Order: sequence, then structure tokens, then C-alpha cells
Amino acid sequence: PEYLFENNPENALISPDHSEILQSQLLCAIQDLALMENEGFGSLGSEHIFPYLQVLLQEGKIRKANDRYICAPETYPAAEVSLRNLSSQVEIISNNEVIGTVDSSSAMWMVHPQAIYLDKGDTWQVTNLDLEHNKAEVKTVQVNYFTQATRQTFIECKNLLKKENCGGSDKYFGQVTVTTTITGFKKLRFFNQEVLEWVELDLPPTKLETIAWWMGISPQIVDAVKEQGLWNSEPNDYGKNWQEITKAIRKRDGYRCQHCGTLEKDITHHIHHIIPFRKFDNPEEANNPSNLVTLCPKCHRLAELTVQIQNGITATGYLLVKLAPFFLMCDRQDLDVFCEDKSVLTQNNPIILIYDNISGGIGLSRKLYDLHTQLLEAALDLVSQCPCKEGCPSCVGPVAENGVGAKEYSIALLQELIKNLPDR
Repeated sequence: PEYLFENNPENALISPDHSEILQSQLLCAIQDLALMENEGFGSLGSEHIFPYLQVLLQEGKIRKANDRYICAPETYPAAEVSLRNLSSQVEIISNNEVIGTVDSSSAMWMVHPQAIYLDKGDTWQVTNLDLEHNKAEVKTVQVNYFTQATRQTFIECKNLLKKENCGGSDKYFGQVTVTTTITGFKKLRFFNQEVLEWVELDLPPTKLETIAWWMGISPQIVDAVKEQGLWNSEPNDYGKNWQEITKAIRKRDGYRCQHCGTLEKDITHHIHHIIPFRKFDNPEEANNPSNLVTLCPKCHRLAELTVQIQNGITATGYLLVKLAPFFLMCDRQDLDVFCEDKSVLTQNNPIILIYDNISGGIGLSRKLYDLHTQLLEAALDLVSQCPCKEGCPSCVGPVAENGVGAKEYSIALLQELIKNLPDR
């Protein structure tokens, strides 16, 4: 309680040289007082702000009178500059009345078509999203669920600014491009978050130029976690026709392991779900032949271990991005997380990456780079003390999201990472 009530509610982090911030503040300053041709702005000289003045001139927001830059006297640009967000706002409209707004950068996953929008206890369904005119049209509905977007993310490093070895991992900081495609959404029942339905969407990708902190986990750490033999989950119920399905898939694959090529002899080969069974809403989708492959027992065990480690990495990423705002004193939506079992950003090692969810970034990730050790220690402390058995929204996320056993793997992963820090 003392941490929450006695600390400042939020750090007012700002990057004054950020292009969008600089341009909007420059416009507001010119409206208050004309800017001379050779005059600087803040700590920046006239040569630095000249390109921004040219953009404002081209957009018609300012004009040049002799050797001065001025705004039209009737304009008030400060009214259109948010102190909270950089991006423009998308208006949420019902019957020609604005009932709310969301950031344009968040609109694709918050108010995509068919999304449920919640406002003051009322539920609305999005009927149309028009990003060109910054508006989302909604209608009132009575439903027992809310929606959660699913997405595919690709991250490219544009400029690596810092890198340091931390024993069992490497930490990085750099400028990245995040490409996100909303592929669909889940309908989740209120109160217990039961998945009612998966719906596919066909939406264009969005790009975000920002900054990020990320961690590459060494193969030695992964092997150390695997050797602990933590996996002891109950077997899945694959549906009533599972035996017939396994026979058909083994026959299709010529009774050979599709990884090492071993022919089935005395011991029956196993059938492996390429996308884990628990990720699907029903057995029919999970057991589609395109999602099944024949593996020998040895290769199947290795494949399952890989899935379990990935679940642990995803769970750890969930935990770290949930905990980071307490260190940064920012809003949770100011950050986002990306996890992958192999990434070119970490020489094909597992990655946990947290990025500023703001165009250009405002320095949140830079601070995480410096807080690397403290963040890992706090994460281990939180997940170890959480009373849940398999995972919950308060620690590593719901079991349905990250799989049974993800909490144990997350604890083991954090323990190994901390144990191998250089100062230990």
C-alpha cells in the first residue's frame, strides 16, 4: 500500500527533441509569440528547427511575414495538442453522437470491426472503423462477452544503440520498427474469461517506429531449465475420434518420424500438434490434419520441451511488461511486449522485448535497459509469492493463454538468469 499511495502517480517522461513533440510545441509557441527567422527554439538552433518550420509552412499552419514566422490570429493550436498522447484521436460515434475516443495508434486492436467497446457499464459493438476520417461507428448491444484482438508481430532492428552481456543473457537497446497485423479476435465471457469463439479478420498491417529494450536468452540457460524436468501436466483430452485420427496421420506420414526419419517398429510413433492443442477453442480445429505431424517418442519429447520453454518465455514476458510500469511510473498501455523462441535480433536465441508503444518512443525502454537486474529480481519475487498454482492474471497470465506449467518454467528461467548475472 505504501508503494502505491506514497509514490508519485507517474513520471512525466518526455523527449523534447522527439519530432512530433517538437513540431507541435513549436507551432504552439509561434501562436503565442512570432518566431524570428534566425531564432532558435529551446536548446535547438535555428538550423535544427528549419525543417520543422518548412513542414508547418507546407501544411498551412503558419506563414512567413518578412523575417518572422506567425500563426493566423484566430487559430489556437494548443487545443489540438494532447498532453497525454502523441497520436490523433479516433472518435467513437453512436447515432451521430461522440461517446468516447481512443488513440489512433490503438484503434486497430481496440475498435476493429465487431469489437465490443465498453463505456460506463454499457456495451457497444463496432460496425465500421474509418481511420481516414478518424471515426469508429458503434451500436448498442446486449452481450455476455467482451473481445480481445489477436495479432501477428514482426520486429526489425533499425539501429542498435547499446548491448551488454549479463551472464546467461544479453541485454539490448535500440531503435526498432514494429509491424503488427490484427488477424482476428476472441470472444471472452464476462467474469470467467471463457473463450466463446475465435473470429478471423482481414485488416492491413500497421507500422510503429519506436525504441525497445530486449533480452536474448542463451542456450545454456534454456538447457539448464530443460534439465530441471518440471513438466508434469495432466494429458489433454483430444476428443472422441483421437485414436482414429492418430492412425490416419501415421499412415499419411508413412509411419516415419517427420523430424529424424526413424521408421516405426516396436514402439508406436506419437502425433504432435504443431500449434499447441490448448491454443484452440475446440478439438476439431486443433486436430486438423495440417496441424498434426508424426514424431518418434524422442523427437516428440524434444518438441514438447520446446513448446514448454516457449510458454515459459511468453509467461515471463507477460510478467515483465506487467511489472515494468511500477518502475517507470507509466501507464501499462504505454508499453508492449514481444516474445519469440528464435529471433534474428538475438542471434536466433529466445527473445523477450518490451517497446515504447508510442511513435518515436519517449525513453521508457531506455530506462528499462538500466533497470535490467532490478526488473528480473522483482519479477522473480512477484511470481514466487503469488499463491496461484499454474498462473493467473496477477503474475504470468492465465493458464489458457500460456499453458499449464508456464509458471514453473518462468520461475526456473528467472532463477537461472539471476544466478548467472555477472555480479553474482
